[in-house]
Amino acid sequence: MSVYSERFVLTNGNGPWATVWTVPVGQVNILRDIEWVNGATAVSTLSMSVSSSSGAALFLVVVDWAAGHNFQWQGRLVMNAGDQLLANSTAGNGNLVVSGYAFPSP
Repeated sequence: MSVYSERFVLTNGNGPWATVWTVPVGQVNILRDIEWVNGATAVSTLSMSVSSSSGAALFLVVVDWAAGHNFQWQGRLVMNAGDQLLANSTAGNGNLVVSGYAFPSP
């Protein structure tokens, strides 16, 4: 079995709620790191959630962050095939990077 480190999301200018990653069929993903830089000129809010293929949602992070500063989350969150990662930011030019591991489904 191979394990791959992957960057799931790399986006500039994230704004209203949007799906930023969907776990591909045949994979299980482990989120390990979320990095967000507030590129706005004022305090901005980042909200992220995981929506499972069964429709259940989990709020992963909600943070208000000062202009020009970065926020980092580190952990282990399992996402199954079809699960979606959603993000919402009030910073029109926030930068978001999400990385982790990709495993083949058992």
